[in-house]
Amino acid sequence: PKQREAPQGYNYVGDTLAPIPGGPADNTSPQGLATGEQGLRKEVANILKQDQSILSMYRNVQATARNPSAAGDLSMIFAFMKMLDPGSVVREQEFANAQNAAGVPDRVRNAYNRLIDGERLNPSQRADFLGQARQLASEAESRITAATRQYQGIARQYGYDPVRGTG
Repeated sequence: PKQREAPQGYNYVGDTLAPIPGGPADNTSPQGLATGEQGLRKEVANILKQDQSILSMYRNVQATARNPSAAGDLSMIFAFMKMLDPGSVVREQEFANAQNAAGVPDRVRNAYNRLIDGERLNPSQRADFLGQARQLASEAESRITAATRQYQGIARQYGYDPVRGTG
């Protein structure tokens, strides 16, 4: 039978593909391991950047929900809108749409509250924003977990430490 050709930098040892010692694919040296793990970490960080931003904004939503105030309402609306699209800038119209996401009685109550104490959201709106933010954060966590597990498997295949390889 014809011997299989191994990819560049590798040899077959029986049925197993192994890097040529000292070759470009040999990651057994400390420097080779560090370089490989660093490259994998950068790739993982790039993939998870948006979902990590969503979790960061969720923590802001949680913090502002605990202490209702005019400034807290502004912060909550801004953080929630950033959760919807982490890479964008929250425009004035988008902010107004989020603030006005209520029925007519809530809008009347909000107008009254703005006159009295400067708050922009009523308690039911704050609870709704917090609940929606929780769902977005949960989905982001699921994506982070799935990607991390996938890349930890890849790290093991390359002989890297899975935790150092994925951060």
